[in-house]
Amino acid sequence: MPNLFEYIEYRKFLSDYYEEQKKFRKFSYQKFADIAGFKTKTFIFKVVTGEKALSKKSIPRIASALQLQKRETKYFDALVRFNDAKTFKDRQTHFDKMQRYAKFSSIRTMRRNQHDLFAKWWHPAIREIACMKPWKEDYLHMGKFLMPAIRPKQAKDSVKLLVNLGIIKKSGNTYKKTENVVSTGNEVRSLAVQNYHREIQKLASEAIDRFPRHTRDISGAVVFVNKETAEKMKSEIQTFRRKLLDMATENQGNDRVYVAQFNFFPLTKIPKRER
Repeated sequence: MPNLFEYIEYRKFLSDYYEEQKKFRKFSYQKFADIAGFKTKTFIFKVVTGEKALSKKSIPRIASALQLQKRETKYFDALVRFNDAKTFKDRQTHFDKMQRYAKFSSIRTMRRNQHDLFAKWWHPAIREIACMKPWKEDYLHMGKFLMPAIRPKQAKDSVKLLVNLGIIKKSGNTYKKTENVVSTGNEVRSLAVQNYHREIQKLASEAIDRFPRHTRDISGAVVFVNKETAEKMKSEIQTFRRKLLDMATENQGNDRVYVAQFNFFPLTKIPKRER
């Protein structure tokens, strides 16, 4: 069975479990539903495809059918509630439970690193600044280089964190990146990354007054589209984001840090079949 603790999407886990079982025995979503004791034979299929969600009563049935152990069952319960939570507060609560139950899994280390990196908006920025020139541990001016500025201790702690995470390394009197770029990826998976984006959104609104117009670009458009066009637009944004990262790695003599924040979200209700 796939390692449950490596998943942060329960539908993906159920889908992978189903595909694995088919390789070793005659297995179908109908049989899966029978084992779990569901009267509707297509219920689990609809859950995997996103048409249905698991209720509080159906979670232990699935856990039993999967023959999950006690800690796995608790993680699965938190995982389902995390995925289906309606509010940020609920997502945070269930994510914390997932972290606790996955403490012996390698996935927890990855999440912990991601959580630490994006816990403060300035960590990714300090990564760029620290490698810009030899600061000679002048954390006062390193912190003041940011707008808004951060305290010397915050800059020092940030550098220490980045070194501990292996994202930068000391090289003589300066620092070097271990990888060219750090990105949150196409989709927000971690609660820490969600918090990071919230902070960056706040900085973006403040940038309107903080920086002259010729140094920034804050614009947007409201469009009327169908689902297919929306998916294409989203893909174009992701392609453009990757292009910006490529451009950043090609440049020499960099002397400033920018953040590129893209927003593409609905202003109207999503059809019920897609929720």
